[in-house]
Amino acid sequence: MAGWSQALAAQQLERLDIEERLAAVVRALVPTTGEASMRRPHRAVERAREYIAAAPQRDDTLTEIARAANCSAFHLARRFRLQTGLSLHGFRTRLRMTLALDRLRQGERNLSALAAELGYASHSHFTGVFRHSFGLTPSRMRTNLAAPALR
Repeated sequence: MAGWSQALAAQQLERLDIEERLAAVVRALVPTTGEASMRRPHRAVERAREYIAAAPQRDDTLTEIARAANCSAFHLARRFRLQTGLSLHGFRTRLRMTLALDRLRQGERNLSALAAELGYASHSHFTGVFRHSFGLTPSRMRTNLAAPALR
């Protein structure tokens, strides 16, 4: 719950993150069986990965992703995390950060435009997620990437 209050205070929870956290609460309250079978590869997980990867800038909800994967939202959230080790939100964030890093390597100058292209509502939200992912701000990372390597 501490993670919720911090994220809510910062107003940086995305819809997908909220839905996945709620599904985790339900999962904790409702006993289930078959965890081992849930770890086997499942086509719905692959469809969800492909759907998110096709347009990581979209702010899809869990329901929208589940519909595209032809699976229930609860089942997809659970199976995705068991199979990949990431939440759907974590997977999308990782894709976005990989794209951001690639663009910075290419010398991207306009960080506000980059944030918008990657689906972030603001430059500051993008910067916060980037710093959390890499330990540096996007501008500092860009500077480091542009610096000649020491031999």
